[in-house]
Amino acid sequence: MNLPPAAARTPTVRGCAVWYAPSDLTRLAEDRPAGAFDPADTSSFEALLIGAALTEAPERARAAGPVSRVTATAPPFLVPHGTADTIVPFAQGERLVRALRAAGGRVEFRPVEGWRPSVGGTAGGGRRALLLRDPRLRGPGGKGIIPASAVLSRPRGAMSHRAANLPQLLGEARRWFEDALFASMEAAGEQPVTTAQASVFAMLDAEGTTVSELARRIGVTRQTVHQAVHGLIGMGLLEQVPDPGSARRRLIRTTAEGQRVHERAQAVIALVESVLAERVGRAGVDAVRAALTADWGEPPLVEAP
Repeated sequence: MNLPPAAARTPTVRGCAVWYAPSDLTRLAEDRPAGAFDPADTSSFEALLIGAALTEAPERARAAGPVSRVTATAPPFLVPHGTADTIVPFAQGERLVRALRAAGGRVEFRPVEGWRPSVGGTAGGGRRALLLRDPRLRGPGGKGIIPASAVLSRPRGAMSHRAANLPQLLGEARRWFEDALFASMEAAGEQPVTTAQASVFAMLDAEGTTVSELARRIGVTRQTVHQAVHGLIGMGLLEQVPDPGSARRRLIRTTAEGQRVHERAQAVIALVESVLAERVGRAGVDAVRAALTADWGEPPLVEAP
């Protein structure tokens, strides 16, 4: 970005709401559980941001962290952060709050006990909407407090049947199963996972799989898989191990705890399928399975109407 000199810019930011964001890149490895984050990883989000692994460019990593840019003229901040966040550690929120307070800034810290970003939303399945109640954030005449809210999950519920074609219907069916699986696992006391994290589990080989191969199988970027994997490692469900076939690669595989959770999830899916059969008929479920497991051949090239 080509910004004018600081002296020529007019401050317009009246407040800032920071939802579980990294604040000090140089301390990420320290703040995450052992082995959950490799600062020498050149493909992490943080490395892509600064153009190098954090260990290769410590000054760039330091400059990229908000804590290094805090001043006494900072606008008021609202900093909500889940205490159980395994992707951006709770300690990162604490570091930002300490830096703002040390500089004399106004900050409201909102620890959310037991919460971590996931498809299930906040702990307990609800949604939270926070307001930064500071007069400087009000609109003209003191009206219009600016909300710092976020939609943390899409609503769970029955299939809408608004989808018009088969691919859309299949997508809705998958989301229906996922909603049932995630809600059932959380109700049973398991840690909530995101859709991306569940996809990683589904594509893992028993002996382990590389991040690149996982990304190819799921159809997403390596960075998306990295984020999902880092979260699962922090939860104790996955681990990184050396690849016997290459000294430069590492394999992602389940831990004993991860295998237990995966097997439990498979059992839940089987029960959900049984409930579906009771609702729509076993013959209908079997027909869907038969159609989906049949050989469809290569995707056809058709003439567009």
